[in-house]
Amino acid sequence: MTRERAHRLRALILKAAESLADGDALDGVELFPNWKPGTDYVKGQRVRFGGLLYRLIPETHHSQADWTPDVTPALWVAIGLAPDQVPV
Repeated sequence: MTRERAHRLRALILKAAESLADGDALDGVELFPNWKPGTDYVKGQRVRFGGLLYRLIPETHHSQADWTPDVTPALWVAIGLAPDQVPV
């Protein structure tokens, strides 16, 4: 497989991941980007932060360094533990 083909397939996989139910998204948490400040997010978009997967609640949000998902429950809802964080 060529590198170009691999990039196209990855883009398709990431697009398909957006439509996963939250429970299924937890099985592929690595498909979602890490949260970062200075980024525009849209309603329903999921990000990883601090070992958890979060979903944005409002329509849009421009992230700020001091408004991380773990301290802004009006903006982000934690949808579960990342697979490597589940207690054994």
